[in-house]
Amino acid sequence: MRQLSFTKSMFSEIIGLGHYLPPRVLTNDDMAQFVDTSDEWITQRTGIKKRHFAPPEMTSSDMAFEAATMALDHANLKPQDIDVIILATATPDETFPATATILQDKLQAKNAYGFDVSAVCSGFIVGFSVADMHIRSGIGKNILLVGAETFSRIMDMSDRSTCVLFGDGAGAVHAIGDVAVPVAGGAFGGQILVVHLVGLAGDLDEGPIAHA
Repeated sequence: MRQLSFTKSMFSEIIGLGHYLPPRVLTNDDMAQFVDTSDEWITQRTGIKKRHFAPPEMTSSDMAFEAATMALDHANLKPQDIDVIILATATPDETFPATATILQDKLQAKNAYGFDVSAVCSGFIVGFSVADMHIRSGIGKNILLVGAETFSRIMDMSDRSTCVLFGDGAGAVHAIGDVAVPVAGGAFGGQILVVHLVGLAGDLDEGPIAHA
């Protein structure tokens, strides 16, 4: 990994976003065909109308690769620019090696190292805090953070209290370290996250998408 030396306070900027959803869609009416539920029951309790399920041959790292590639393209970066890959998942491809290292190989991110974070629902937030600490400490400047899950592989599809809630997919952000003026501060020096765009559909403004 490249040697980095920072002399000023570094802050995290999100400069790339990516996502991937597998093509198979199950609506609430589809779910009602094999579990005791209905569109009305699910919608009233969760607001969910549909979910995406991965085909049997698709893994969490496959979806992570698609989301990561989009995030890198969005950031106008190449895989060799990545210093660290953090993959938040509760459904890894294998017990070991880490799914982040599988993603590293698929991306051919030869200058990066990677590791998984397993915090389930809060995994992406925990992963971003770890990415931010890497940047602030100077360990890495270009951090790829991906969240990817294939919950359809582990759910009990006969349990309507859980099977209607989860699906499969991946999201990714690319964060870089930059010397920046804090946008806000707290008693412990924490910074808020400021997002400067609505979504990926429109053109991006010049400059960073967000500060952390």
